[in-house]
Amino acid sequence: FLFTALIPLKWTISSLVDSTNVISSKAAILNQIYVPKSIFVIVRLGINTTKFFVGLVVLFLFIWVYGIDFSFNVFYLPFILIVHALFLLGAMMILAHIGVYLRDVKNMMQYVTRMLFYVSPVMFSIDSVADKLAQWLYLNPLTILFESYRSVLLYQETPFWSGLGYLLIVSVILVVIGIFVMEKYDKKYIKVI
Repeated sequence: FLFTALIPLKWTISSLVDSTNVISSKAAILNQIYVPKSIFVIVRLGINTTKFFVGLVVLFLFIWVYGIDFSFNVFYLPFILIVHALFLLGAMMILAHIGVYLRDVKNMMQYVTRMLFYVSPVMFSIDSVADKLAQWLYLNPLTILFESYRSVLLYQETPFWSGLGYLLIVSVILVVIGIFVMEKYDKKYIKVI
């Protein structure tokens, strides 16, 4: 139960924190050659996604050892992963842009991501929370993702479709904003760094 949320949480936290200095830490490269800055974000997301998949393999081993049966609903997992990755990509692009201009954003993000741990259903089930509070917790995108991961992997149920649909729309908007901002400021980053 814990591991099913901890692995996606680790993916989210490491991606968001790493993105804050992904452009500013590449000043040596940027001074020598032009590189589209979004490449750095995509590479960092790829590295963290690879680590996530290693954790996912371990999670599948735990599920097998504990005798939890897989159902047809496990085939919804790629859709959840795509929505999660798109959400991370959009948020990472925006944070990478902010990180160029505000160097302390990385320190701030470590506190923000720690807070995400406490307001996300990692250590508790959303069913154990009062309905009035649960509706507020569903405003957190991680709640939607964690509950969807648990539904398809542990409970042999379908994911939280309406929440995932909402999160997909938000993620696409974040990606579009991220691309727009990074394209607009692409040539200006080197002057600030």
